[in-house]
Amino acid sequence: MSTVSHILGIGAANVDVSGHPHSSPVLRDSNMGQVHTAVGGVTHNILANLALLGAGVQQLSAVGDDLYGRAVLSDLRARGIDSQQVAVLPACHTATHLVVLDEQGDMLVAVSDLSIYRQLGPELLTAAQHDIERADWLVCDGSLPEALMAVISRQIAPQKPVLWDPVSTQNARRLRPYLNGLHTVTPNVYELAALTGLPVGDRRQLQLAAQRLLDIGVQAVVVTLGARGCYYCDRAGNSLFRHLPPAKQVHSAVGAGDAFAAGLLWGYCQKSAPTQCLDMALAAGLLATQHPDTVNPHMSLTALQALLRAPAVTSCNR
Repeated sequence: MSTVSHILGIGAANVDVSGHPHSSPVLRDSNMGQVHTAVGGVTHNILANLALLGAGVQQLSAVGDDLYGRAVLSDLRARGIDSQQVAVLPACHTATHLVVLDEQGDMLVAVSDLSIYRQLGPELLTAAQHDIERADWLVCDGSLPEALMAVISRQIAPQKPVLWDPVSTQNARRLRPYLNGLHTVTPNVYELAALTGLPVGDRRQLQLAAQRLLDIGVQAVVVTLGARGCYYCDRAGNSLFRHLPPAKQVHSAVGAGDAFAAGLLWGYCQKSAPTQCLDMALAAGLLATQHPDTVNPHMSLTALQALLRAPAVTSCNR
């Protein structure tokens, strides 16, 4: 039987606007395709996936007193995400993420206006102290200001396990001083390079860079590798690459990393072994690509278990 856990997310809840061209995009020209608008943000998406899997979830964030802000709050309520700690700031506008995809559905370029998150200060954590205390896990993303990163890393992480998604190379560099004490960090290869300052051009370099994060004080590192799966290592000595058979068709890969993190957290909450946590994460990421929405509404434990009936491939390296 699955254990129902309470997870508090501290980070982005914004509006995502994505453009998917019908053919290979032509730069500096108008491209025919589809434009899709939805509520997103890394922390929001992770929590939305976890809610579909059956977890109790709550978000701490901020929105503007505008059309997009009302859409975000309505979305949170509809998804069963507790929004009591989402501040409405009349002087700011709601964060927006604009992404252009290539013909395969992978990100080509993106622009993010996340300036509202600079208003998130340590006092918000003080107001949410009760919610932090009752949470089993915290999940955060790289949109947070450094003052908040510092408090979470130095005061909360020693008491509560924290999973942190860097989101981008720029945000990964800002996170570097606050890595010590985090339970899990989930960078892609580019973010791993930004976090460590080390090359990640081949498998051995990637392993050495991930080990650097363990040496700094992170408990576990999960590097997402797209269609190649992921690499996992932890301070208990586990080290392995793992992947599932690739999807036959990809509608959009935009939400795959967020779903991956949700699946990983679900596995953690069930106290599963690392391989089982990774398989759940990989299955969730794979399922996310099967729907044009950033959060696949068909996300469920039943759907993930069906994907996991196909064998995973594991390579142990220690």
